[in-house]
Amino acid sequence: MQKFRRHFFLLLLALHALFLCACSRLGFNSDSSSALQLRIQSEVNLFAPGQAVALTLQLVNASGNTVQCAELNHQTVSFLLRPAAAAGQKAIREILPVFSVKEQPNSRETWQIEPAGNCQRTFLFTQLTVERGDFVLLATYQTGNDSRIHAQPFAFSVQGNRVLLHRYLNGLLTRDDAIQLAAGKFQTPVENADAMLVQDEMGFLKWHINLTGAAADGKAVTRSCFVDPYQGRVWREAQPFVRTPESNEIPYPEDSNLFQQLQEQVRNPVKRIPQQAQPAPPSAGAPVPTPEQVPTPGPNSPVPVSPGAPSGNGGISPAK
Repeated sequence: MQKFRRHFFLLLLALHALFLCACSRLGFNSDSSSALQLRIQSEVNLFAPGQAVALTLQLVNASGNTVQCAELNHQTVSFLLRPAAAAGQKAIREILPVFSVKEQPNSRETWQIEPAGNCQRTFLFTQLTVERGDFVLLATYQTGNDSRIHAQPFAFSVQGNRVLLHRYLNGLLTRDDAIQLAAGKFQTPVENADAMLVQDEMGFLKWHINLTGAAADGKAVTRSCFVDPYQGRVWREAQPFVRTPESNEIPYPEDSNLFQQLQEQVRNPVKRIPQQAQPAPPSAGAPVPTPEQVPTPGPNSPVPVSPGAPSGNGGISPAK
């Protein structure tokens, strides 16, 4: 009987060793999780009101073993923002980075990090600079085995009398500012302007702007372009659009940029361009984007980013 118990005990030890070995190879054991370090990297920590903020998250393997872990994305990493001087849970709010609505973070894609190696991804934020003051951003990474890794808090300040870009509460560039950027790009007299928020083939949003003015011969000429609603820049020239009931126009937030305008102490006077009347909401027979296609506008809504944004498109592959 004692011999049987000894053999049974040795069998259990062998099975336990095999289990630990398998977990180690998969990278989903407590040792590998504790060996990972999450870092928030940025060359600057001082931003202007309305400025888009690009932050790089770096996942470092501080162990001597190869680690396999879940990739960094807007679901495996959560971000919390709080004022630097505030205390208590009520002062903390969730902040979502920019990402494409076509991104599929549930695909269980993993990264393999060699010993002393790292993987990283840059995220773009459009809601960190709505208010002036000193703030702290917290980042928590879900490794894939129900364990969490916390990065060192990132302290930053938002200062400046002039608002760099006016945004809606969900971080999108306002319609007025998008039109002004387009008019400044073409540098031609504009008599009328129209704008439509659309989604491109990559799942990102952009403003499609029409600017109409008189040519040298007196005839009306319309020029058009796309404006990145996240970093606030003209993307490229485009064909003028014609709004129809079949247009795949994305509803934009009804809230205004009044909050930022009240905070703004100094701003150079800008001549406003006459704009066409706002179109009525899509009729019942017109195609309306589904909730999966368009995030619900709001302070915590996911905000897609325009493709081509350097180091901040939320879609950079892990470092090789």
